[in-house]
Amino acid sequence: MAQTNGGHDSVWHALTHPDQRNSSWMCVLVALFNTIAGNGIVNIFSTLIFDGITRMGGVSVLTTKQENYLVGFSGLIGAILSFWSVTYFSRRTIFVGGHLIMGVLLFLVGYFIESRQ
Repeated sequence: MAQTNGGHDSVWHALTHPDQRNSSWMCVLVALFNTIAGNGIVNIFSTLIFDGITRMGGVSVLTTKQENYLVGFSGLIGAILSFWSVTYFSRRTIFVGGHLIMGVLLFLVGYFIESRQ
């Protein structure tokens, strides 16, 4: 592992130094849990997911292409809101509140998919 600047910008330093250790490991855990939760899979396979819902009898006012655009647009809105919210809320509030809001929204998506069949 190449170290420059006295080792202060290496990955090992970020993961082991007391000033950066907690935040670095929290970032690793968030990335790991996002991967396990399947966020990337939804973005990659959203066309197949929406087509499968339609084939199983689900009804939508949007086409599959429009639904995919909506997935991308919601990610853009989330990125914009996260940039704004960091200046006003603490990390804990954003982390817990964001996951609570995502959970409620995912529950509502599941409810409305089931109620359309």
